[in-house]
Amino acid sequence: MKYFIGCLIKGDVKKYQEKLIDKISKNFGVRNLNEHIPAHFTLKAPFEAKHIDSIKKLLKKFSLKEKRSRIKIDGIGNFHRRVIYLKGGFSPEALQTFRGLNNELKKISWIEFDKYDLIEDNFHSTLARAKNDWQFENIMKFLSSEKPYFEFEFDSIAIFQNKSGRWGICKEFELGR
Repeated sequence: MKYFIGCLIKGDVKKYQEKLIDKISKNFGVRNLNEHIPAHFTLKAPFEAKHIDSIKKLLKKFSLKEKRSRIKIDGIGNFHRRVIYLKGGFSPEALQTFRGLNNELKKISWIEFDKYDLIEDNFHSTLARAKNDWQFENIMKFLSSEKPYFEFEFDSIAIFQNKSGRWGICKEFELGR
C-alpha cells in the first residue's frame, strides 16, 4: 500500500485552493485534484508499506509534544513548467516541527527518503499538472492576477493512504497546544 505524510489545509485556504483547482480543471482539461486528493502540504513524500503501526505510534508521540505553529501561502509557483502550486512557507516554529518530524521518521529503518523530502524550499500545495508547454503557459497566464496570501495554523499531521487511485486520510494527529 502507498502512503504519504502531510498537513491538511483547512478553512478559507482550502476553499480558495479548491476553487482554483476547479477553475483550472474546467478551463484547461487537466485532472481535477479535488477528486483525487484532499488539500494538503506534503511533509514526507509517498512511500510503500505493508504495515504502518510504527509510523502511527511515532506520529502520536510526536504530535503530543509538538506545539501548533504558523504556516503561510504566499504566491504561485511551478516545478519544471509542469507542476503548478501554491507556495508554502514555514514560520521558524513550523520549520522546527518539520525538521523534527523528518529526524523522527529517519529512525524507522524501512522508510526511504528521496532528495525532495528534506528540502524546506519545496513546501507547496499542488494546483495542477500541465501536460505540455502550451497548457502550462495558459494556466500561468490565467493565474497571473491571483496573489494568494494566507497565514494559518499548522495544527495536525496526517497519514494519507492511496486506495484505487484516490488518496484519503488514514489517520490525523492533532498537534499539541
